[in-house]
Amino acid sequence: MGVRLNRKGFTLIELFVVVVVIGLLASIMLPQAQGFRYRAMESSMKSDLRTLAMHEEAHYYDWTTYTDDLVVLANSGFNPSPDVTVTVNEATFLGWSATIQHAQLLVECYMFVGNAAPVRGKRRTCRDGRQRGCRFLQLRIQWREFKRRREGMKHALDGGLWLHRFTLRGEAMAHLVSSDRSLLLDAGRLLGMGERWLQYKPLRHPATGARVEAWHWDLRGPYLERGLRFA
Repeated sequence: MGVRLNRKGFTLIELFVVVVVIGLLASIMLPQAQGFRYRAMESSMKSDLRTLAMHEEAHYYDWTTYTDDLVVLANSGFNPSPDVTVTVNEATFLGWSATIQHAQLLVECYMFVGNAAPVRGKRRTCRDGRQRGCRFLQLRIQWREFKRRREGMKHALDGGLWLHRFTLRGEAMAHLVSSDRSLLLDAGRLLGMGERWLQYKPLRHPATGARVEAWHWDLRGPYLERGLRFA
């Protein structure tokens, strides 16, 4: 007596459904993956700008002027990320500005510090042929001083940067205060300060009376001098 084999497989319709589902998933996931890739490239550009700012400040501390010489910056340890091009547009003892581009992006980031001329956006033809304004990242230092302590504290606890000057035992000092920790860290990097120096101290909001999480840098010596230049 013969043995009947029970062979089961996929029909053509089932295979077609699987292919369609895979295609739909790919159409959803690939743009997101590309977006993650672009954001990673932008992050590397921002990181390079912050690193450049640290090296410019170190050069100023040694020579009392900024530099547009990329060879000098490279010798001090500044090396941009792969496919990233950095251009220092202006550098004097009063300030500096720079632009940075990635070879695979139509985005140009920029930074200008002190009295350097602001870098303005340019309209350019993108790959799809349309004219559009490409995005820019502005990282200009924007902390402020106030005559009244209450106004400065309100500004800081609303997310701004407040530079509060005072004298302690005859030494000129200042606090750079904000409820926005990431903003303070960016400012600290521009001043060449280590993250471990950032101090946490909740403050009472002068308008609402509520306690708000806040952080501050202690500025003294060369760090205070830099902070006052950019206030």
